[in-house]
Amino acid sequence: MLDIQFIRQNEAQVRAAITNKRLDLNLDELLGADKERRESTTLLEQKRARRNELSAMIPKASKDDRPRLVDEAKQVLMDRDDLPETEAFGFIQRTAMQTRARMRDVAQQVVDGTLTP
Repeated sequence: MLDIQFIRQNEAQVRAAITNKRLDLNLDELLGADKERRESTTLLEQKRARRNELSAMIPKASKDDRPRLVDEAKQVLMDRDDLPETEAFGFIQRTAMQTRARMRDVAQQVVDGTLTP
């Protein structure tokens, strides 16, 4: 079995080996799937980094910054749980009222991943 990194780095050599061995393998499809996987992984890592950044910012946020951070927590819900915008905001607002917590505290829990719909 070949490592995918080896395949990427030696594409011509692998193509020749596929042809020589008369294998029924679409190398372009494999490389396309690998590229998609790498792009998805990069996007996921960026979202995790932003979530961690938000998590650190929310407790220290000034009164003026809190609504923006709550909006970003709403975006986290929309991305992570596939909720429409109104439902994501409603969840944060409802949870804050039901638990008698501040919206920024609920937003903090959403961003930390300790609170899900």
